[in-house]
Amino acid sequence: MNIIYDYDKETLKSNCIIEDNNIIGVGNAICHPTDIDVSSERTGITIAENRAYIHYLQNYKASYLRPALIALKHAYATMCHSKKFNEHSYEAKRLRKEIKNIQKKINETSCSIENIKLKTKEYIDNKDKMAQLYRTKKKIKEGQFNGNSNLWFKRIGNWKIKRSFLWSRII
Repeated sequence: MNIIYDYDKETLKSNCIIEDNNIIGVGNAICHPTDIDVSSERTGITIAENRAYIHYLQNYKASYLRPALIALKHAYATMCHSKKFNEHSYEAKRLRKEIKNIQKKINETSCSIENIKLKTKEYIDNKDKMAQLYRTKKKIKEGQFNGNSNLWFKRIGNWKIKRSFLWSRII
């Protein structure tokens, strides 16, 4: 499996290309204009890589697994029309087993795609939260904070903890 990364520091664009056995996945990530102050190469490449892997799995499923399933189903259907077809023969059992295996791989690949999409969204959401904390802390240091109490305290269970305590641990 070949993985190629590219990051442009001027435009803040990340690209990733994954190639394996003539199956290619391409992923891109562009920094949002409001996040330029907290942009990083690592974040962009991570998001681009996840998107490339999703694209790779979609191509793998479409160009390898589905055609294999169609071919096996066609072979089994052709065998069923034979006058000498024996449902309990080794060949028939093996074809049915291979069809089930390919269907299982298709389902697993679809689940993997959905999991990667969820993980990527979660990663982006966490980065947004950290950026918001960074900007709030920066405003406090610069004396531009408007005094919103929701930003000062965080309720954890029955405890109310000052966020400045949390910031010192995070940033």
